[in-house]
Amino acid sequence: MKFLQQIIYKTVLGAGMAVGLAACGGEQTRLPAEAAVAAVTFNSQTEAGAAAYATNCAACHGANLEGTTLGPILSGQAFLLRWASQTPALLLGNIQANMPPGGNPDISAEDYLNIVAHLLGSNGVDGEIGPLTATTDFVISQNISRIANRRRAEPEPPQGVTIAGTVENFVPITDAMLANPDPGDWPMHRRDYYGHSYSPLDQIDTENVGSMTLEWVWSMHDGDSEPAPLVYGGII
Repeated sequence: MKFLQQIIYKTVLGAGMAVGLAACGGEQTRLPAEAAVAAVTFNSQTEAGAAAYATNCAACHGANLEGTTLGPILSGQAFLLRWASQTPALLLGNIQANMPPGGNPDISAEDYLNIVAHLLGSNGVDGEIGPLTATTDFVISQNISRIANRRRAEPEPPQGVTIAGTVENFVPITDAMLANPDPGDWPMHRRDYYGHSYSPLDQIDTENVGSMTLEWVWSMHDGDSEPAPLVYGGII
């Protein structure tokens, strides 16, 4: 009987130790995940964001955020005039909703967040802040180091003609042309002095407009409220 009790005791003790080891093992398996979360910082986000920006944004906005004819400048005074009084959450929402035009399912929510960190870090936001989240709501200007802001060089925006080429058969515009625009011309905002925003051309109609495709875009850097002109063509 005593021998049986010893066997039962050892069995229970062994099971207890196994449970204890399993519990310890469970804690150990969670440590790497917890450590990974703790390792995310604003600086690590900016580094990852620089790579995501280079892959998904630089073609239109420039490798150094300097802007191109396809996308506006994303650094310096031009950027801060629009976003300094806003929050990272609003900037993130704007980019996710509009960039790139038409969307890109390959850009993850984490990529977008890291790209925002890259933009903020490049525009002088202090690296001492905590990691960004989708709801980070501090005012961007309040976290920009004045020293870093003074040291940051302003990139040179595109000037004049940015694509090599020549203009053939150039004819200076006259007052008469503005007063009575040629049917094939659109010489001013909304086309004429009356602001009709109407072209008398009839090549494009309700039956073929659906087959139009984008031909080119010229981004207007001066004045954030100005829409980029879009030129469509390719009517079949």
